[in-house]
Amino acid sequence: MNNFITIILYLILIILIGVCLKKLLKKNKRNAPIINLVLLFIILGLIVFLCYDTKKLQRRSNKIYSQKAGFVNYRGHGQKHPEKIPKLLNACGLPQNYSATGHCFADGTHQTCCMLGPEARRYADDTGNRIGEASVLAFREKYGRYPKKNELTGWCTCFGSKVCSAYAKKFNDGTHIKFVNNPKNKTKIRSKVHPDCEGYFRDKFSIRKHGTPGINNNFSGSNSHKGTLCEDANHSLLEDL
Repeated sequence: MNNFITIILYLILIILIGVCLKKLLKKNKRNAPIINLVLLFIILGLIVFLCYDTKKLQRRSNKIYSQKAGFVNYRGHGQKHPEKIPKLLNACGLPQNYSATGHCFADGTHQTCCMLGPEARRYADDTGNRIGEASVLAFREKYGRYPKKNELTGWCTCFGSKVCSAYAKKFNDGTHIKFVNNPKNKTKIRSKVHPDCEGYFRDKFSIRKHGTPGINNNFSGSNSHKGTLCEDANHSLLEDL
């Protein structure tokens, strides 16, 4: 929208300059070639500046959208084995070579594969963490269609703020953790993770804690006391991808 308004303003400016120079031509026909040359340079200059400004606005817009969709690049303790990422994306139902998922399983927090239900998607978008819309678009990119009304969509949610477990507890729409990735291990993930165990594995894998819009987290204390529950095979399995 900002790009469209910018283009309209520049076009209006070019038209106004053209009108003014046309009046000037009527009064100074002898200098018409020079005036036309000046007009040409002004128009070319405005076009070049318009192209530059439009790209600048687009980059800013993409950055803002990325932040709203939870694409913030949390550095530190990120993926130590990038060759693992294509398998993780596929296991999570996410497309390959897709810019919107370029952060997935690659940085220091987006290491949880979350299957989002319709209520969780709607809530996430409404609270400013626009992963609901992003997961739907990623689903379309991978499968060539939009998900059905109650169909789950995969997304790499923030391990650091336990987004998926919060949504799984809040909504009875099928939202659940499909797996959490250990970014330090070359081939291993943890699947069948109970919602109460995302924090335990976050601490175990040394993922830093942080906030996310719409998620209430109490960062005090430790999750180590949940080891017996979370390491139980009924809740979590260590498996090869």
